[in-house]
Amino acid sequence: QEFAGWLQERLAAHDTAALIAYRDAAPEAARAHPTEEHFLPLHVAWGAAGANPRVEKIVGGFEAGALSMDSYAFHPVH
Repeated sequence: QEFAGWLQERLAAHDTAALIAYRDAAPEAARAHPTEEHFLPLHVAWGAAGANPRVEKIVGGFEAGALSMDSYAFHPVH
């Protein structure tokens, strides 16, 4: 939950530097994402939306008490 909260805050703040350095910056990063293949696509979507996209959390919650189901959409701001 700590990692999920951190991620939501960093996305809302458009803190690209922290998102890039998430392994060192985020609480419980290695525990939340022992390998990166499920997390790095977020960076691709974030970047594809352009500068300071509008962030929308489209799915939230946890399964089995530990697996975050959070999903985000990034909307370009024109």
